[in-house]
Amino acid sequence: MTTATMQHNPTMLNMNRWWEHAKCAGQPIKNYDLKGQVNKPATARELCAGCPVKPQCAWDAIQHADSGLVRGGIWIPDETTLAMRHERQAVTDALYEVVLEGM
Repeated sequence: MTTATMQHNPTMLNMNRWWEHAKCAGQPIKNYDLKGQVNKPATARELCAGCPVKPQCAWDAIQHADSGLVRGGIWIPDETTLAMRHERQAVTDALYEVVLEGM
């Protein structure tokens, strides 16, 4: 299990309109719902490759317990498809790794 202590870093975690700089800004959210896709993790990485705000997006996903879409280059399955708690923890750990990459 990965744990991290988040300290305020205005460059990395500036939540003030960070989404305006996202690679996906202005795109329909349905583009990031990968239901029916075969390799969701690889597709998620491709969708977010080169996005300048992946760490902020991942942090926001953790804070809001998002599910059922791509955030920070990570596919977050619907809660209903997560059969075991450790699977949800693995997704959260992956999101934390993205956040830490931005520090």
